[in-house]
Amino acid sequence: MIHVSRVDLTERGILLPHDRVGMVIAQPHLTLTQQEPYRTVAARKPELLANLTATLNVSRAAPHHAEKTHFTIFPEYSIPGIDGVDLIDAALADQQWPTGTIVIGGVDALLKADFASLAGRADSHLDTAHNALDQIGDGEWINCAVIWTKAQDGTVERWLQPKLWPAWQEQTISYQSMYRGKSIFSFKGSLSNGQKYRFSSLICFDWIATIGAKRSWRWALDDLGLQAGEGELSLSWMFVIQCNTAPSHPTFMGEVASFFDGTIVPNVRRDRTCLVFANSAGKPVPGRSADYGGTSVVFTQQTLFKELASRPTVAKGGQQFRGSQLLNPFRDTYFRERGACIHSFVQINPDTVVAGAAHRSFAVDRPFV
Repeated sequence: MIHVSRVDLTERGILLPHDRVGMVIAQPHLTLTQQEPYRTVAARKPELLANLTATLNVSRAAPHHAEKTHFTIFPEYSIPGIDGVDLIDAALADQQWPTGTIVIGGVDALLKADFASLAGRADSHLDTAHNALDQIGDGEWINCAVIWTKAQDGTVERWLQPKLWPAWQEQTISYQSMYRGKSIFSFKGSLSNGQKYRFSSLICFDWIATIGAKRSWRWALDDLGLQAGEGELSLSWMFVIQCNTAPSHPTFMGEVASFFDGTIVPNVRRDRTCLVFANSAGKPVPGRSADYGGTSVVFTQQTLFKELASRPTVAKGGQQFRGSQLLNPFRDTYFRERGACIHSFVQINPDTVVAGAAHRSFAVDRPFV
């Protein structure tokens, strides 16, 4: 069973634009230890911390020309431990970092003591009813997503969400096991037009894991369905942060159709949902790579977005990039760069796109590496 813990960002004044949000997604090249707990190798930790700083600088500069970067995303394992968390904490606490913003990132393996220390900090939130510290074995380590918010009054908070299910590499271990989380967070807040936004995050294999006879994302949808009752609610974003060798694997991509299937939890609308896949890089410099990469945003075919086979930094996906046509029925905006880089763009709300030649729009505006 997976519990869904609800968080209302309205009272924190995190108001997002109803038409377009600024996004920055880091795509670092990771070198992890060969044995669990999986962490950035010591020699590369300074470089990865520098990559965090570079990404945060891009977010603050907002080269996408939105009013600010509303979402900054770091893939799974890309924040090197407590030092990385401290670096992001300090950046968000700085007065130059804009309020009303959200950062989502994956921390590399935390030992129980480090995780407990992080959970015990002021303004840290952990679903202790379902992820109590005494449920974590002394020999277990935690693969954790952290969701930061900076409220309108400048308060920085962080939510800790342990990974729900280990990937194969995290199961084929020698001596230490990954703790399996038992809850995810569901956030909601207000858009500038008075409507509500809602989003959740999953960590890589969680996207395809079956827990209690249901996919992990289904637990989030079912909870929204309960909240909707006899009415309807809309899911705005689902973020999937990854350290995934094969991000376009048929099993991984095949789940997209089920997620967007309107007959599943029909009172939770996903016809305008932005599904964000944020992955690490396949090589330490920009360029082609057979592995990793595949950072993308995906929408349903019901949106009115137009996509071209190729434009600067992004493509339409398809056989050439995905290796299959599984996402051909969807609006797949695929970032072609698979080496180490930082993606910056504006994501358009499909609700603001209307029919007609005068209103044609791509899913992302001003994509830039």
